[in-house]
Amino acid sequence: KIINILSDLQELLSSALKTKFRRKAKYDISIRNIINDLKKTCDQLWIHEEAMDDDVKFLPPIATQNKQKRLLKEKSKNIQDMLKKAISYEEGKEVNRDIPKAIKLYERICTIDFNDGTALLRLASLYEHGCADSNKNYIEIDINKAMKLYKRSVIQHNSMQACNNLGCLYFHQGMYKSAVKYFQQAAEAGFPESIIHLAICYERGTGISRNIELAKQNYTQAAKLGLAAAQYKLATFYVKDRNIEMAIDYYKKAAKQNYIDAQYRLAEMYMNGANGDIDKKNAFYWYKQAAEHNHPYASFKLGNLYFDCKNNYDLFRESENFIERAKYYYTLASDRGVVDAMNNLAILYEDYIKNYEQAFYWYNRAASLKHANAMFNLSLM
Repeated sequence: KIINILSDLQELLSSALKTKFRRKAKYDISIRNIINDLKKTCDQLWIHEEAMDDDVKFLPPIATQNKQKRLLKEKSKNIQDMLKKAISYEEGKEVNRDIPKAIKLYERICTIDFNDGTALLRLASLYEHGCADSNKNYIEIDINKAMKLYKRSVIQHNSMQACNNLGCLYFHQGMYKSAVKYFQQAAEAGFPESIIHLAICYERGTGISRNIELAKQNYTQAAKLGLAAAQYKLATFYVKDRNIEMAIDYYKKAAKQNYIDAQYRLAEMYMNGANGDIDKKNAFYWYKQAAEHNHPYASFKLGNLYFDCKNNYDLFRESENFIERAKYYYTLASDRGVVDAMNNLAILYEDYIKNYEQAFYWYNRAASLKHANAMFNLSLM
């Protein structure tokens, strides 16, 4: 249909130029150029018309189709090569980090058809967070520019990552209703992070009416998609509802994804016998996992288990030095501000290691934080 219209238009203009429009021949070249450009555009399109009545399908010749495929493949490869180079400049991989060059390449890719939107997202992220390279080239944080680029990404590429990022930017600026709008758009498309963000908004009543049931539904949906944070939140709901079996199940799912708070809470449930029986073995395992990820209270609880070694021999290897292990974990917890750990560490130094200088130091630190036992123990030294 487009070809037929162009053909008729060309014939009409040709006739017009020979008659009353002859004096306007200076427009002839421009008109013909437009027609040629339109024809070239049509040559690049594959127009498939459904055969209806006497209509005939129009398809470019096979050779033209193959040429178009080849050109498209080459263009796609060129875009990927440019993108790879831009990322290398941004991250400093294989080349010296050069932010201006990265931005220049990202901007160039954004002007090319058939790009997948990755360059636009990364460009927006640079302006959202700001950065600098070894040459002291600084890209200052520009939230307005980042938002414009994210919006462009949503419009041009239907990017749900950009949609979610827009929601987060609006949220941090206190524009909660706008944030919810973008979270809802991305959540409806099944974007996991937006689903949990929407759940948080429903739970808190931020930017939308508070609705615990809808919060639970969204947490459940995000949990099924594998988000550890959603699994953890869902577990806390089950704890409140006294559904211990489901709580342990979701804590465990999040813990296996190295969600630190879930590892600690799971250890606590085993240690306190939440499901009926105290399970020190599983508690010890999950305390250790959380401690390895720098959870201060997990380190403190591990220190307690080693300190009370007489009642916990079955948890440890025979070759372990229990006092040294207790000291190690108490020190980790103390350095992260756990006051009870400071007091216990001081007791360890005073009664077992016989290092009174260190005992005084840790009693003093705990006492300065108003720890009653530490204050009393300090008065006895």
